[in-house]
Amino acid sequence: MFAEGQWQMIKAMLERQGWSQSQLELMRQQLRQGWPLSIAKQNVSALIGYCPIRSRALA
Repeated sequence: MFAEGQWQMIKAMLERQGWSQSQLELMRQQLRQGWPLSIAKQNVSALIGYCPIRSRALA
């Protein structure tokens, strides 16, 4: 359970936004470290060099 809810709900939302499975695993690691979802998205985007287009519209 994270501040934003259960992982399965967060994962489903991120999948709809276009995040890949490898990116989702990075995101989960960020959340486990205590980062809020918005910062976790920024961190993963910086690590991989881009952000899914649908995710940018909903950030």
